[in-house]
Amino acid sequence: MKNIEEFLEVFDIPEEEALAALIGSFGPPQASGIRGYWRKHSHYGNDAPSTEIIKGIYSSNDYRCHICGSQKRLSIDHNDGNANNHAVENLKLLCFSCNRGKSSKPTQDKSHKLKIYRATMELYSELGQFPTQKQIRQRAGVSQIGGATYFLDYMKARLEKNT
Repeated sequence: MKNIEEFLEVFDIPEEEALAALIGSFGPPQASGIRGYWRKHSHYGNDAPSTEIIKGIYSSNDYRCHICGSQKRLSIDHNDGNANNHAVENLKLLCFSCNRGKSSKPTQDKSHKLKIYRATMELYSELGQFPTQKQIRQRAGVSQIGGATYFLDYMKARLEKNT
């Protein structure tokens, strides 16, 4: 909890906003919303299982990813890759990372941004100033910052504002 409290303090995030973000990341989506989306889009054959079946997929998996057990950003995956096959045995509950891992462009490092955050905070504490990207990459053990560049800009702005 110390890391979470530090994050909220450094980035000046109100507790209400943090709780809302956590609920948004860990709370399951509305079954009726999933059903409506699938029925509205031809990619899913303009069809969908019932809301009871969708709810059952979440609850039978204890609201956890079928592959890794994560509870974050869950979605229903068509195991055989056929988005029109809504047979219950074809539908698996997966987190974003595992679902993305099945695609042709899988996520290489699920904890990339977390590594960058931790390395940045450690270096900032040690150096007393915002570290360079090279220092962050070396400490985090990553070859590139990639999409986390904007996150680093955000971190720098918040850290400089709050010191």
